[in-house]
Amino acid sequence: MQRLRREFRRQLEGGATIVTFALFMMILLGFIGLGIDGAAVYAKRQHVQTGADAAAFAVAQEYALTGCVEDEGLALTYAKPNVPNENDTTGIDKVVCEANSVQVVASAEQPPFFLQAVGADPIRVPASATVEWGSPIEGTSVIPIAISYCSYWDAFGDANIGDTVNLNIPQPSDLTSGCDYGDYPAGGFSWLDPTGGCEAFTSVGNWVPGDTGNNVPSECSVADFLPLIDRLFLLPVFDDNRGVGSGGEYHIAGYAGVILRSFHFNTLSGNPKSGGTPACAGLPTGPTMCMLLEFQGYQSIDEEFILGPVTDPNTLVIRLKD
Repeated sequence: MQRLRREFRRQLEGGATIVTFALFMMILLGFIGLGIDGAAVYAKRQHVQTGADAAAFAVAQEYALTGCVEDEGLALTYAKPNVPNENDTTGIDKVVCEANSVQVVASAEQPPFFLQAVGADPIRVPASATVEWGSPIEGTSVIPIAISYCSYWDAFGDANIGDTVNLNIPQPSDLTSGCDYGDYPAGGFSWLDPTGGCEAFTSVGNWVPGDTGNNVPSECSVADFLPLIDRLFLLPVFDDNRGVGSGGEYHIAGYAGVILRSFHFNTLSGNPKSGGTPACAGLPTGPTMCMLLEFQGYQSIDEEFILGPVTDPNTLVIRLKD
């Protein structure tokens, strides 16, 4: 009798083990399924976020200067190519315009891999992007230099977005711009007094200290300029000046959006004095300084400057807010 009882107990315990193992495997597979489907949803959200960013930038660039329009068709045109495999499910949930910003909410479906076995429906994955725009009114100039209004128009007056311009320093006078160079210091440029390292803080409508001399500020070295190659920055433009030499001051009127492609500053101490390839194409003979700049105009995107109302369509900043 005891033998039968022991045998029955072993069979009972064995059955319980099988049930426990089965339950454990179901739970384990459930976690694996959730992990795989969760990773797929996360990846899809990254794609949808990229699409929402592109859509918001597209709407901002199209309508920033004329008044924002909640153009879902334009937004969808830019969102869909950024969401692979499920383009036919990509949609624009809403486009919301405000004073100087636009929000785009996009979404796409992610079909589950494991959870579809239990009848789960495709998961709708949303993402939101907000882009703002305005004219830059103050910020830190990564190259402590400002050019005169005349120099700006001589160099960039006929430039289109993406054109490369060789900005000589000093910029030769060209009366076709209609500017009177007699109203500005010789050369039409000024190095600014650095406010930190080799950078200078500037603000529109205010005076900043500088130096009418040719020498690069002593705080600057080629190591400060090399990391700036292929980087977008805003070049200050002044419309008035007062004082001479180290006592000079310059009235900042606005900024030009440019990408630095190369530079040559012959007054830098030590070598090299240039960066980029080539170092200012068409460099004139004799000692000089120059920057090879790609004009970006109103399409400039910069995170360092404070934005105000749109005052100059040529230097409109469009940037991602969140």
